[in-house]
Order: sequence, then C-alpha cells, then structure tokens
Amino acid sequence: MLAQIMLQGLPETVSLTLVAIVLTGTRLPAVKFLFLVLFMLALVGILRSLPLTFGFHLLVGIAGLGLGLAFLTRTPIARTMLSSASAYLILLTFEVSIHLVLTNVLGIKVDDIIDKNWLWIIMGWPQIIAMFFTAYLLRKKDITIKI
Repeated sequence: MLAQIMLQGLPETVSLTLVAIVLTGTRLPAVKFLFLVLFMLALVGILRSLPLTFGFHLLVGIAGLGLGLAFLTRTPIARTMLSSASAYLILLTFEVSIHLVLTNVLGIKVDDIIDKNWLWIIMGWPQIIAMFFTAYLLRKKDITIKI
C-alpha cells in the first residue's frame, strides 16, 4: 500500500496538480504546491478506501483541486474548477488510452493489473510521464484557461 502511494499515487498527484496549475496560468510556491499535493493525495486516498460508488473520488478530487487552487492562488474559482476538471480529463484520457494499448500489446488482463500492485505501479508510469510532458508543453506554448 505504501509503495503504491509513494511510487504511483504521489507522482500521479504531482503531475495532475502541475497540469491544473499550468492551465490556470498561475504559479505556486513550492511549499504551497507540496501542501496542495499532499492534501489531494490524502483526500483521494481516504475516499478510495471507503465503500463509495465508483467515480465518487473523481468528483470530489476535481472539486478539491479546484477549490484548493482558488484558495492558494487567489484565482477565480470558475477558472480553477475548469482547470481542475480539464487536468482530470487529460489524465483520464491518458490512463484509458495507455492501459488499452498496453493490455492489448502485452496481452495482460485487467484483473491481473488490479491484483498485482507492482504491475499497477508500472502501468501507471506512462501516463504520469505523459502528464509531466503535457504540463511542460502547456507552459511552453502558454496555453491556459481564460475565464
């Protein structure tokens, strides 16, 4: 469990938060960034451990990231919520696409990925790298959400 959090959950949350910040067009000091990442990691982690309906952690995660960004950056909430939802949508697109490609190319069953933590961690890294690259490209091309 701890290995999955440190090797997959934390990097994914960092990349997701970074994409959302870039989309808002703001910057966040390292301490505030770390606080937001740890807050999101705890929030989503707790929700995933509870017997809630599938996807509930996603909705709360979008709201939590959007509200956290609004509070920490003093950016309008409409922009931060849209940036948060967009970042999650980008992650979801990468995750589904990469998992489909890898499961079909490697012939791995989804049940095997879910049952084996180490495989889940490894399968998560391509989308984490893609998210970091997306944040880089968005920043480089100055692509932000303007509301």
